[in-house]
Amino acid sequence: KKIASNNKLKNTEVIALLGVLYPTKYTDLRKDFKRYLDDSDHILANVVDLEISDILHSIINYYRPYVKKIYDSIEWPSIKSDPKSLQAYLKSEYELESSVATTLYFTDQMNKFDLTDEENHLLYELAIFELLKLHSKTNSKIKELEEKNNNMKNKYNNLMKQTKTMKRNKENEILNVKKIYKEKIKDKDRLINYLKNQREQELYEQSIQVKKLNKEIESLQERMFREKQTSYNVINKKDKILLFTDRAHEFDKMVEKELLKDLESLEEYLISYDNDNLLFVDVFGMGTSSKQKIRRMSKKNKSKIKILNGSSLNIIRNIIYYIEGAGLN
Repeated sequence: KKIASNNKLKNTEVIALLGVLYPTKYTDLRKDFKRYLDDSDHILANVVDLEISDILHSIINYYRPYVKKIYDSIEWPSIKSDPKSLQAYLKSEYELESSVATTLYFTDQMNKFDLTDEENHLLYELAIFELLKLHSKTNSKIKELEEKNNNMKNKYNNLMKQTKTMKRNKENEILNVKKIYKEKIKDKDRLINYLKNQREQELYEQSIQVKKLNKEIESLQERMFREKQTSYNVINKKDKILLFTDRAHEFDKMVEKELLKDLESLEEYLISYDNDNLLFVDVFGMGTSSKQKIRRMSKKNKSKIKILNGSSLNIIRNIIYYIEGAGLN
């Protein structure tokens, strides 16, 4: 009956609850569920006979937590427990807005007074009057707010109408201006396109020339470098450098053999490092952890290590630039 009287549950939720809580009854009622599943009424409406009290219990239990929150949020006044004081208050100061009777009932302060059944009944009736007065006052406030809201809506609607009218007038004005200057704009666009195309053509031709010159310069530099490389070692002892690398065979024609060191000997070399030579380390293909290890060794021994990466030709160029004072790329 509790499930049947709860009109807040969906039919699918009712079926699920019955299946979990009452599996035996669920099996018996499956045929009825299929028959009434598409009905708009509660799926158990035609299966379980309900009393009004069952429905009222369900409604009260549903709203009880909500009402309790409201109750807990209200600051209820304390009524003095002296019957004479209550009598004096009711005779001289009482108004429906004071909600004295309502407070007595809702806060269980009735126990302070030794009241007769008639007095209890009359206070209960007075509490109803107080609630009706509060309801009336609340309705008046709601109507006042609704009226203000309607006025605001009317103002908003009027403002929107004015805005639409202004927007429409402005659009018409813009259209008229466009019509007047349409030909002038077309002529201007044609001129701009012509100048733009002409400028793009000039830039394109200039870029071709620049690319051509750059290729010629690169070719000339490469030829000069190769000629210098084949004639003698580009880097020798007088440069006071050492190159630590795992691919010495790629540098033997450009760097004197004595200046090429195996990477594995770097740590041992740093122990007796005398700061006479600049140290260059080829880290091409090396992992991050290995690079960090080299940096730590350099910092620990206060030595000057330059880490280089890239092709062998690029590394040689960077060493030359550094030696000549141009700095590393």
